[in-house]
Amino acid sequence: MKLVVDANVLFAGLIRDGVTAELLCNSRLELFVPQFVYEEYDLHQHEILEKTHRTNIAEFMERIRGILKITQPTAGYLQKAEGITPDAKDTQYIALALQLGCPVWSNDKRLKGCGVPVLTTAELLQKDEKQKPYK
Repeated sequence: MKLVVDANVLFAGLIRDGVTAELLCNSRLELFVPQFVYEEYDLHQHEILEKTHRTNIAEFMERIRGILKITQPTAGYLQKAEGITPDAKDTQYIALALQLGCPVWSNDKRLKGCGVPVLTTAELLQKDEKQKPYK
């Protein structure tokens, strides 16, 4: 399944070794992010390090960087996303989802109903339970 990953999901996976982290590393998911996700990580790295339960966060982040596909949305999709995104910070995620024709994986409830499918972590798990467990 192809998904655009929101920073809140990435940060949750970095902070805690749990289901989000497992999903981020699942080979059946094709995960895309805009470049600025890494800028957001750099900006919030101190907070993440304070909250994390991981001892190997740098190693895990390198693993994630190898999994996530950096894809920049084109100007046309960015313009379209600006008109439907409830928060300007989410424009690139929505634009990328429109461009790739896939859902956004986000736990931000404000994105629901913005014109692209948005799956929370719980919804993603529930959707997959009908097919095959992640393990």
